[in-house]
Amino acid sequence: MTKKTVDFGATDAFMTEKEMNDAGAPVLHIPTCLGAVVVTYNLPGNPKLNLTPDVVADIFLGNIKKWNDAKIASINRASNCLTFPSVW
Repeated sequence: MTKKTVDFGATDAFMTEKEMNDAGAPVLHIPTCLGAVVVTYNLPGNPKLNLTPDVVADIFLGNIKKWNDAKIASINRASNCLTFPSVW
């Protein structure tokens, strides 16, 4: 694009600020593919769990280490998974 040999291009990464300035013309980034992160768990009986974004973040940050953590328990009152000791 910076050499003006194509009208459009595709990449996995956005152009840097320098690359955009060097392009010599406005550059429009259009995402064409999105992905998602899915949280999975494997507990006996396959209980249905509700996990809020804050709880998921705390699990990945290492702030929640046990299934019976108060944050998980408060949104999953009827779940029997809360007796299992470790999230990881």
